[in-house]
Amino acid sequence: MKGLISILSSQLVFAIDPRIGAQMLAYGLMVAKREREFNAEDYQLPTASEGPRYLAPEGDGYSFLTEESARRSGESTVLFPIHGPLFAQSQYCGPAGMDAMSEQMRRMANDQRVSSVILDFQSPGGQVTGNEDLADGISYLASRKPVVSYVNGLCCSGAYSLASRTHHIVSGSMGEIGSVGVMISYLDFTKMMREAGVEQIVIRSSLSPEKNKFNFAEPTTADISLIQDEMLDPIAKRFVAAVKKARPQVKSTAMEGAVYMADEARQLGLIDTLGTFEDAVKITHELRKKPMSFFRPSGGSGTSADATTPETIQALRTEQEQAMQAMQTQHEQAMQAMQTQHQQAIQQLQQAHATQIESLRNDLTTVQQDLTAAREQITRLAIAPANEIADPEGKVEGAPNPTPAKTHRYTGFGQEQLSKRLAGRTRR
Repeated sequence: MKGLISILSSQLVFAIDPRIGAQMLAYGLMVAKREREFNAEDYQLPTASEGPRYLAPEGDGYSFLTEESARRSGESTVLFPIHGPLFAQSQYCGPAGMDAMSEQMRRMANDQRVSSVILDFQSPGGQVTGNEDLADGISYLASRKPVVSYVNGLCCSGAYSLASRTHHIVSGSMGEIGSVGVMISYLDFTKMMREAGVEQIVIRSSLSPEKNKFNFAEPTTADISLIQDEMLDPIAKRFVAAVKKARPQVKSTAMEGAVYMADEARQLGLIDTLGTFEDAVKITHELRKKPMSFFRPSGGSGTSADATTPETIQALRTEQEQAMQAMQTQHEQAMQAMQTQHQQAIQQLQQAHATQIESLRNDLTTVQQDLTAAREQITRLAIAPANEIADPEGKVEGAPNPTPAKTHRYTGFGQEQLSKRLAGRTRR
């Protein structure tokens, strides 16, 4: 029984789901009765989660990949389950602890094969211990890659503190979100022990008056007041401050411990989108197109950047619009420069063509002139008198010559006419 009490007294939780109390009781019984005597099925404890899965876009939807296929593709979205109660350390027959999940977040942040991550939430919350470490691991991952939360039924208390560190939260219409606050639960065995004749005696060292100050075996009104003032309220303030810093749009009335259905949770700023898992996949792939400036820097304990605030989102949209305008301006300038170069090249070609045509025309004119001159010379030679066609050995061209001049037969233009005239003169 002491083992059971020690286990119960160590479970400081954020939880609101009543199932977690039964689960923790069963866990306490497991330790008290020893593992070999314990049957998890008798207490309906959750089995360990199946671990991360890989998926890739396919048409309008998605398809799951094997780990080997994801390695070959070199780029995939990881679906990481955060199911059941959150414990600081991994359980013997339960889910992985937050310490192990934090290490996985950091490995995925540095894994080049992982391009984005979807956290699949079905959790009521869990221990305070280890929650901030896992939240910081998610912030570290979100500083390098798109991270989207999908509420697969329940995302409350400690689970919501984790989801608040992601870039976008999507929930189905039946999702339950909230329980932003702190509580502690324990079982009071004092009456049963008295009826059984059992009394717990606590003896403290004189040097240790504060030892086991919050004594669950003998609770008093003063103990409860001290637990609230000195333990729970400081943790709750830290929890609320962390959520408020991560998501300033969350209304203060939503951080008093109540749980809300998805539609009201969206109105209170607890989530961003009502949708299906397919919508979460599409949003994740859209975020992959964002510039690195979109992703928040990793913070320390209890810190988270304000990448999801309306002001930041508007600033990012303005930055994106300016970038698009700048790209459009550059594109228009490049197109204008290309058109100018094209027009200049066309003009140069036209000028060169015109110059070439003009040169050919000049050459043609010169040839025509030479041809005309040659024709005139041939015509003149054809109609010239006989004495004007003297042999070069004649003394004087055109002068009376008693000796008949030696005539020449021309093989060119006018040869027939010249022969006829010479023959006529010979007959006379």
